[in-house]
Amino acid sequence: MGGIGPSDPSPVLVYNVTNTGRRPIVVTHVGGELAKGTHFMVTNRIQLPKALQPGEYFLEYTDVSILRERPQALWAIDSLNKYWKIRAKALKRLLNETKDDANGSAG
Repeated sequence: MGGIGPSDPSPVLVYNVTNTGRRPIVVTHVGGELAKGTHFMVTNRIQLPKALQPGEYFLEYTDVSILRERPQALWAIDSLNKYWKIRAKALKRLLNETKDDANGSAG
């Protein structure tokens, strides 16, 4: 891993939010829902709200610990209160990979 300065060995969840539509959107929040029906918000390093033109995206990272809570959904919310969810299949794969990593059998 290249870069200048000390490396941080802490695992992180890297994600991107991409505007796949034909119109501009304004992303106001990134978060999800836990099994208990409670919602959470991810602390972003970039300032939200963030306008995205069609095809534009932003790349972020957060502490991977939220995945240990086994969220039922992950999403970005826009200024029109539309929830843009990660596909269930992708979330399931991500949670399985996180579980495997915790058990020391990543691969």
